[in-house]
Amino acid sequence: MALKRNSAELFTQGLEPESINDVLRIWEQKFIEKLRKSLDDNDRVSTGTLQSSIIGEIKLAPSYAQIKIKANKYWKNVDEGRAAGKKAPPLSAMLEFIENRGIKPKNLNKVKNKDLAYKSLAYVLAQGIKKKGIKPTNFVSEAITKQDIADFKKDIAKAFKKGLK
Repeated sequence: MALKRNSAELFTQGLEPESINDVLRIWEQKFIEKLRKSLDDNDRVSTGTLQSSIIGEIKLAPSYAQIKIKANKYWKNVDEGRAAGKKAPPLSAMLEFIENRGIKPKNLNKVKNKDLAYKSLAYVLAQGIKKKGIKPTNFVSEAITKQDIADFKKDIAKAFKKGLK
């Protein structure tokens, strides 16, 4: 009986995988969980959109086994940061960020047009990011280490050696 997709915890309890696909699914789940936790640890969860977008794709061929981890396209900006002098982020993204973080414009209670006050704040923040950039979080390299990759390779090799299919 093959392990179910979200059963990485079974592997950690000493149960042996019954197929190479089991090993791949176990590691896929481990990598996803580690990346999501790393985003939490780096305080980079605003809406949870990036975190929930992290998914795996397994490819198994006679000559290789691969896990491809995918996420929303802005993962790279979160991981590697954003260089100063590049294009400002879209105002819609900044408005969403402001709302999710509970950021309020100064003197909001004195302003007649609250919508304009939020848009102005979003613009100022976007221009600040354009000018100064964003520091990298390195959430990927912190989550998936060289040791993880070595252990993954070892488990796959062991499965091939055992003749699991």
